[in-house]
Amino acid sequence: MDLVLILLPPILMILDYSLTMKSANMVKGKYSEHFSVEQFELNPVWQEDVSKAKKFNIKHLIMVLIAAGLAYSVVKLSIFDEWSSYFVLGIIIIPYATIVGRHISNILTFKYVENYSDTLHGKLIVDYIYTLKLSQHMLIGNIFVLSIIYICTFSSFILGGILGYFSLYVSHSMWKGKYKKKKKDN
Repeated sequence: MDLVLILLPPILMILDYSLTMKSANMVKGKYSEHFSVEQFELNPVWQEDVSKAKKFNIKHLIMVLIAAGLAYSVVKLSIFDEWSSYFVLGIIIIPYATIVGRHISNILTFKYVENYSDTLHGKLIVDYIYTLKLSQHMLIGNIFVLSIIYICTFSSFILGGILGYFSLYVSHSMWKGKYKKKKKDN
């Protein structure tokens, strides 16, 4: 189990980046005939790299190594007691697992649109703020589900996941503020 807990954060982070690249490429296909997305990548840190389809990203690799080091420290070096260790791992693993799940959902949606584009009519222009709000609304649903699970299990891992989701929700709000300020300044 220790090895799984150490490897999950870097594996999920690598999957996140590679599936983001795949999705960003797929969104340009048949999907773009019906949806115009202002900004595919939500996180401003990665937007330029994703728009340039940067396959290898040194910043991302450094983040993966930091996450792997943190996971190793939490699991093997016992820097926290067991409850706190699972809490910290939940903060990292649960949101990343959800993000990877969203990418898989997006890829399946893009594939469906490629095969059944006749099920869509017209074109929708989706701006960045809407995409951020939609993501936040999905996070609220995730927080609700994890809260019910936590009430039933009192798992520190699940509680960490709730905090991870909440942190992601707050990040979305910060990204929205940064975007509005940037747009206002231009």
